[in-house]
Amino acid sequence: MDDLASQMTVFKRIRSVLVTGTVLIPFAPALLAIPTIAPAEPSSATLAASSASGTVLVPGSRIAEPEPSILWAVDLPDSPQGGVTAGEGCAFVALLDGSLRSWDLANGTEKWRKDLGASPRTGAVYAAGLVLVADSEKKLRAFSAKTGDQVWEAALLAMPSSEIGVGETMACLGEGNHSCAAFALKDGRKIWRVGTIGDVIGAPRPGKTGTLFGSTGHKLYYVAKDAGAITGESTLSGELSGRLGGDDDGNSVVVLGTHQGRLQAFTGTGARLWTTKSRGVVRAAPLVRPEAVYAGTDQSFLYAFSRSSGIMKWRTGVGGAVVDRLVFLAGWLVVGSGGALNLVNPGDGIVTQVMPVGGIVFGVAEDGGIVVVATTNRRLVSVGIRARKVDDSKKKESALISVVVDPPRVNPWRGQKALLTFTVTKAGPLKVDVATGRGKRVKLLANYDRAWPDTYNFSWDGMVEDGKPAIPGVYRVRVTAGEEEVSVGIEVVGRR
Repeated sequence: MDDLASQMTVFKRIRSVLVTGTVLIPFAPALLAIPTIAPAEPSSATLAASSASGTVLVPGSRIAEPEPSILWAVDLPDSPQGGVTAGEGCAFVALLDGSLRSWDLANGTEKWRKDLGASPRTGAVYAAGLVLVADSEKKLRAFSAKTGDQVWEAALLAMPSSEIGVGETMACLGEGNHSCAAFALKDGRKIWRVGTIGDVIGAPRPGKTGTLFGSTGHKLYYVAKDAGAITGESTLSGELSGRLGGDDDGNSVVVLGTHQGRLQAFTGTGARLWTTKSRGVVRAAPLVRPEAVYAGTDQSFLYAFSRSSGIMKWRTGVGGAVVDRLVFLAGWLVVGSGGALNLVNPGDGIVTQVMPVGGIVFGVAEDGGIVVVATTNRRLVSVGIRARKVDDSKKKESALISVVVDPPRVNPWRGQKALLTFTVTKAGPLKVDVATGRGKRVKLLANYDRAWPDTYNFSWDGMVEDGKPAIPGVYRVRVTAGEEEVSVGIEVVGRR
């Protein structure tokens, strides 16, 4: 716990955000113009224009500033299957040792454990007071979230090919014989089973009017509620790469990622709305909100798109592949990537705080204001976020904004370079360097006794001070303006 707290202190000032606009760079007359934004907030007219074009960051309203803290962390006896789920104040995990377990989200106390008698083939999913899991005996089983007692079980035709998707009254999953089946949450009764082209992947998404799911045949299917047959079908431009994300407010929008780096939006009945391009593949379930669609990629980028048109509002780096799902909590986006949780302002994409969790994140869930994550090194970590009012009259203006490294990885053996862009808002000393994860400098990029407020850019080719390629691994690009320092992660890759 002490190690986690110290890591939080080290990384608490990491921020990065993609910016737009154009200014010239001081101290480098030969360089081209680069993107930037002005330190001052744009006018309402500017915001209206930028919202239409999707080319300018749109700040959100003032929201509470988070005070996150790690509540507890426990070591698991085996690796989780499919991540973690949460509900009724508890976290639930199905482990490869054949057990299903529950922990109290507030204090990490184990509440119950259940021997499944078989290996789980899906992650545990919470819905309507139940915890569901499918196992290697081709059974979908439901347990009481409070006691762990089995409530019902249903037979599957084959091993599950997808994770379990849940709605208000049903649970759906793909079966490995090119079919998708739906079961009633109340008693496990089969509602319908339909055949598909290819195996169902990701997780089906039951909604108020029907269920959407994708398959390996580049297909998106829609089964109307209680119809028991496929009533709509769309061909995707690529294979579904992860979970579907969406809302269900009567004007439902469902968004999914495909393997060639595209994000596609559909209505709740499967009619196509828009398609847009992302840098990297969206594997985590996109988060659809009234104001925007948020999606993260396996190349360490987080995006906000217009819900209605798919036009990009902002893009920011988060230091690792975005996994599982995005959580909206206390006015902030909570994003699992790499070995940390990132707290992101949904209005402008600024990463306000990075909380290391002691392992690579692969599962994220939230319930009652507490986030719980599962890591690849068999840990379960609970993070609480306490919000407090922000006193703008006392808030110190940041000397550094809009720090971005693009792309987030570089291959020195291929002559690749990464561009660092940032804005300085106050005159004073400026230093830019590259360091290892432990803070040892490997390359000094700039050191000015006095730099004037403006936007700057520098590039790094992956070489260290002696002119040799840096050892492959993760490094930090550090920008220090006066007493303020901002770090952004960058990966050096080897010969490939």
